[in-house]
Amino acid sequence: MTRQTATARADLVEVTALPIPAGVREAIVDVARALSDPHRIEILHLLAIAQRPVCVLDLEYQLDLAQSTVSHHLKVLVDAGLCEREPRGRWTYYSIRADAVAAFRHQLERLIHFPDQLVIDDSRSGRE
Repeated sequence: MTRQTATARADLVEVTALPIPAGVREAIVDVARALSDPHRIEILHLLAIAQRPVCVLDLEYQLDLAQSTVSHHLKVLVDAGLCEREPRGRWTYYSIRADAVAAFRHQLERLIHFPDQLVIDDSRSGRE
């Protein structure tokens, strides 16, 4: 089937929306990449239900993963602005940034329901 024939058979919808602003697109992609691993989703879940910051050792035990693997996943989450890192002596403790998770959810909702209202929110990672 030629492209011309396929086009003639399809009911095409004209798309007239403006492109997503680059900063918004990159912010969404950065967080989506960080969330693309099942272990990182589990880490976020554990941090979200924790009453206080969690030590890497506790996450290592809960996830049954090597310390280096847990540390790698936490670095990705911190770099995406989803977690905070707090060194305490020999150990490092992590907590979820609920504001960053909420901002990501909000951007996704806007992308789907209100695409003309997408705005850049650099507060999630401290970028200016």
